[in-house]
Amino acid sequence: PEMGRYALPALCYSADNNLTYLALQYLRPHTVAILGSTKILVTAVLFRFFLHREVATAQWLSVALLFTGVCVAEVFGKSSGGQFEIEEDYRIGVPVVAMFVVTGAFANIWVEFLFQDSGPSAPFPVRNARLYVFGVAVNAVVVGVIGALRDETGMAALAALGAWQIWVLAAVA
Repeated sequence: PEMGRYALPALCYSADNNLTYLALQYLRPHTVAILGSTKILVTAVLFRFFLHREVATAQWLSVALLFTGVCVAEVFGKSSGGQFEIEEDYRIGVPVVAMFVVTGAFANIWVEFLFQDSGPSAPFPVRNARLYVFGVAVNAVVVGVIGALRDETGMAALAALGAWQIWVLAAVA
């Protein structure tokens, strides 16, 4: 029962990772990085409301500075041109980024809750291993489903995700 509680964040992290690749089909990498950095802000808000923890003014300022730093680094630190020049489709890309921001932030908060709720009964490496076990299982299923859908539909976005299959399996193994 307790181990099963780790399945939800594993599923959310998998969705977060795969939605990131999907967003890259519709937006330039620096656009995805800037919009994706809102995950920092969303995680802080969820931390406050779901875990009922106070966030000090200094912590909010730190979050704002971190977010601003990511935006500045992405805007001014990247050269134009290169292999990632695509026609951006904000109508699809922005909602996809919003989905991965919310799912990733939720997973972060859920893991924080699990790690606090486990207390001293489970050492940190054990809690981490529980999350990893579900992460491997969920990602193996996702890789299989994406591969099957890619073969059946020929959709470009799924084909791009499917191209990562070997690397995902190597990383998971």
